Amino acid sequence: MRQRINHEFNGCDEHKNIMENRLLQEITPLGCQRLKEALKDAKLRKAHRDKLLGERK
Repeated sequence: MRQRINHEFNGCDEHKNIMENRLLQEITPLGCQRLKEALKDAKLRKAHRDKLLGERK
């Protein structure tokens, strides 16, 4: 049951993984910027997931 609910919000554009491209993870100024963006994105995705499913305990 939990997987079905997870599948619903994983399909949202908000939950698209922006770090799928391995080249964006390199330790370069651009890579560092992308990692910071990914962290910010992960926090937004967690907030959205908590809003949809309720906060985990």
